[in-house]
Amino acid sequence: MLSNKAKENNGIAIIGIGCRFPGNVSDTESYWELISKGIDAISEIPDDRWSIQNFYDANKEKDGKIITKMGVDF
Repeated sequence: MLSNKAKENNGIAIIGIGCRFPGNVSDTESYWELISKGIDAISEIPDDRWSIQNFYDANKEKDGKIITKMGVDF
């Protein structure tokens, strides 16, 4: 059972947000536009996200590798 103090409704304010969005989106409004319009944000995985060379191989038979350089980064 919660104490009276634990039941108090203390307001929370979100005063900022930091995100990385796909599709060269720069803020939450343009991100909403991207998803609400169904815009395709698939692109080649950026080098600053992770080193694709360590994971990619065009050979589908190669174990432990991915066969695409494309993705949607968040």
